[in-house]
Amino acid sequence: LCPSFFSLVLFSTYFVGVCSAIVVIIVLNKDPLCDQPLHVWIYVQLVILICSLLIRIWTTINQYKRITVDNQDISLCLRLQSRAGLFLQRVMNMFWCVWFLIGMVWTFKSETCSKTSPPLYILSLTIIIINLFLIGICLLCCVCAFLCFGLFYLLNPQAFGQSVNRGAPKILIEKLETKKFVKGLLDDDEDAKCAICLSPYEEGDELRFLPCKPKNHHYHRDCVDEWLLMNKTCPFCKRSIDSNEDDEKQQTLDV
Repeated sequence: LCPSFFSLVLFSTYFVGVCSAIVVIIVLNKDPLCDQPLHVWIYVQLVILICSLLIRIWTTINQYKRITVDNQDISLCLRLQSRAGLFLQRVMNMFWCVWFLIGMVWTFKSETCSKTSPPLYILSLTIIIINLFLIGICLLCCVCAFLCFGLFYLLNPQAFGQSVNRGAPKILIEKLETKKFVKGLLDDDEDAKCAICLSPYEEGDELRFLPCKPKNHHYHRDCVDEWLLMNKTCPFCKRSIDSNEDDEKQQTLDV
């Protein structure tokens, strides 16, 4: 609701300024003499702004009601109305963009309006400049956001890999050493438990040994296999299970 209300306040400020200027020019310049239909563009611009403001107010009110109403049936109706309002708002924005481009063409193609009807010409030119300025600010913000995003990625590329699957392929997991647990298999009896499920090993349990250094860490096969499918590092020391392959490749390159 807050972004919608904030957007409504900003648009209302723009609406008051532009509409006030349009009304003043319409009153003072009742018989415009111009080689381009700038007065038509101004009238339609006024209608678009009024319709856009009404749609935004209607959408914001529906969103506020939807938050405060507990009845599900009424809430569903308000949600549909809000979506309809957003759709109308997008349609109105698209129509405004097309009409704005038409106004730019008419204004810059005009040859006599600046002399025969200066107030109308100045108003049209001012509206175009203001809108181009606002569009430029939006584009500048987008470019700055893109540059900041790229810079942050260059400085910390791992931050963007959190949502990517970092698990190991099943073929690589199956290559890891497995052993049946028997008493005396491990050097330290106190170490005879799985650090994932925290359950002690029992006779016959199948253990998976990871290629960690200086000591190969071990877990229940089922426990660690499920873990490695999501993350290919050892749960304890965070060493990657394919680090040995990388070391071998590096040694080969060094030779």
